[in-house]
Amino acid sequence: MAETKARHIANLVEDDGDVKSTHLDNIPSSNEIELLNAVTLSAQTTTYQKMYLGNTFTVGGNLTVNGNLVLGKIIADSTAQTLSGSGYTITGTGQITMNATLV
Repeated sequence: MAETKARHIANLVEDDGDVKSTHLDNIPSSNEIELLNAVTLSAQTTTYQKMYLGNTFTVGGNLTVNGNLVLGKIIADSTAQTLSGSGYTITGTGQITMNATLV
């Protein structure tokens, strides 16, 4: 019997909401996932796909987004996400998506 989407996601996530690290080993090197509660986006260039999972995001340097940058959460709950920072620029030909959730 095929595994349901909810069961498959449950198998990827620990009881405390963190993604099981054993499942991150198969992600190609051009794609990255960062798992933190408070994320600081320092000076960087995103060329491919990069996903940060967290609650708060702070821009701490100039960003160049030429791929897809996703700022998301594992579970859609009542906790809002925030993006803050000042004095920096975000440039590039890519796309930033915020408030994406896996469940």
